[in-house]
Parts: sequence; C-alpha cells; structure tokens
Amino acid sequence: MNEKTIINYLQGHATEEEMALVGAWISESEENARRFFEMEEVHNMLLADAVPAERVDAALGRIVGEDSEAEPATERVGTLRVIRSVLKYAAVLLIGVLIGGAYIYIIGVDKKPVETIIAKAIGGTQEMMLADGTKVWLRDGASLRYPEAFDGDQRKVGLDGEAYFEVAKDAEHPFVVEGDDVNVKVLGTKFNFKSLKKRHNDEVALVEGSVNVSIPETEESVILSPGQKASLDTKSGKLVVNPINATLAAVWRDDLIPFENANLREIGDALKQIYNVKVVYANGVDTMKTYSGVISRKDDVASVMRLLQNSIPMRYTVKGNTLTILP
Repeated sequence: MNEKTIINYLQGHATEEEMALVGAWISESEENARRFFEMEEVHNMLLADAVPAERVDAALGRIVGEDSEAEPATERVGTLRVIRSVLKYAAVLLIGVLIGGAYIYIIGVDKKPVETIIAKAIGGTQEMMLADGTKVWLRDGASLRYPEAFDGDQRKVGLDGEAYFEVAKDAEHPFVVEGDDVNVKVLGTKFNFKSLKKRHNDEVALVEGSVNVSIPETEESVILSPGQKASLDTKSGKLVVNPINATLAAVWRDDLIPFENANLREIGDALKQIYNVKVVYANGVDTMKTYSGVISRKDDVASVMRLLQNSIPMRYTVKGNTLTILP
C-alpha cells in the first residue's frame, strides 16, 4: 500500500481497482485498519478546520507526483527537514507516513512556515523535540498538535492521549498544554499528562518543578508540587489532588522501571500502567515497606515479577489479565 492510493481514496478520486486494493488492505489486519482510520480522522479534521477541499486536493496531487514539478511519489518523506523542502510546492500539505512508528501530518499555507503539526504515535512510544527545546514522549495512540515555531506570549500545544513532557525553561513564555477538559500551564518542568477525550478523566502527575492545572470551563485551578497528581472527577467535575510516587509517574516511556521509596501498591500501580493488568493484593501482604531500584522492562508482567522476587519477599500468580501478589 502506498500514500497515493490512500490519498486518492480519502479524497474520493480512487478508481474501482484502487478502492478494492484499499478494502483488501484494511481487511488484512486490525493494524492496517487502525492506520487507515487514523489517517481518515486527521484528513477529516483538516477539512473541518476550514481548509478548502480543492486546496487539499491540489496540494496532495503535487505531493504524490501528479504535478510535474513535484518531487517523485516514490520518495518517502521521513523527516521534518525534507517535509519543509516540499512545502514550496504545496498550498496545503497532508502527509501520512505509513511505515514507521508514527504518523506526521503537516499543514502549511501559501509557502509560509508550517503553522500546525500533528504528530501521532502508532505502534509504540514516539519521542520528539519541539522548537523551544521541550522534549515530548507520546504514548502509543496519543497525538500532539504544535506549531513549527512558537509565537506570542505563550507556547501552546494540544494533546489527545498520554504524553510525558520535559519543558524547556522560559519564564517570559509559559508552556500550555490543552487537553480535552483540563489545561496545564508551566514555565519549565517535568510532568505526565493523560487526556482521553472519550473518558473525560484527565490526569496530570508532576515529577519536577511546579504546574498550574485548570478547568477552562469553570476556571477552577490548582498548583501541584512534585509527587502530586491532579485528576478530574467525572461526577463532581472538580479537580482532585492526591500524592503519587514521582519516579513511577511515566514508567511507560522507556525500557526501565525505576522506583524510589516505593511500596508494593505503588509498584503494582506501575505494572498496571505498563502491562494493563489488574493487580490484587492478598491478605498478609506488607504494602507499607518501601523499596528503591531500577529493573529492566520485560515483555510480560510475569517476567518482571520474577525479577522483583529476587529483592522483595513475596509470591505471585498470573491468571489471564490478573496479577495476584501473595505474602
């Protein structure tokens, strides 16, 4: 499958043969279906943002080689540097990178610098750096909207999904992350932000520095300190602040699981976050004693538990999607 066939399908220009090819490709696997619908979602988003369809058509035609001046359709666009060089050919540009760990969609207008970039992590964690030096790790399925270059009093980005931020310090230009129901405003810090549109349960966990978490609709806000998490209570619509173990706030983003003065419940919460398992603690388990260390992430939770058994006096069982910790 190539970009040109997908683009023709999305734009309504596909031949019967191309439509059959796309249908067969989608049916081959759930992964193919997910990738296609992610592209379709962003394509519809662009049109919903008042980008005229004819301008999208014209630009896509140039990008995939229908214009003689355009770059070859077979040349794959893999970096923002190359993408910027292609912008001179397009009024509006939409590129889907089908091979790799993420989709990157670009919108450029009339040969001006890129206005909005939408990065989507597919098939794993996507690490990226923004123009101001801020580092972002997108969890699988998350998407981030951000400008090529920040302009104005604030550095604004938009998040759908879960991401970990290491924000570059700039006291004169606060960094603002806009979620579905909650916004986060910082000057320079490290935090994890989960914003899931379908669940409306935004969570912000602070690792370092200070952040202001607010609900734009009600103007309620709280200031977090390191080791605290603010969650949106879906019933009351208010922010609830609870203590957390900061070292375990974003263990999903790399191959190590660090824990510092963490008890078994906190370690279990980290395993729940990484492996999507239910954790049960049997009677007699000491959940108050704390441990510090770093272990390598493994393919399954049972392998991690075997490692932990070397240092923590406990037993465990894994049945289906349930991990039970025993004394």
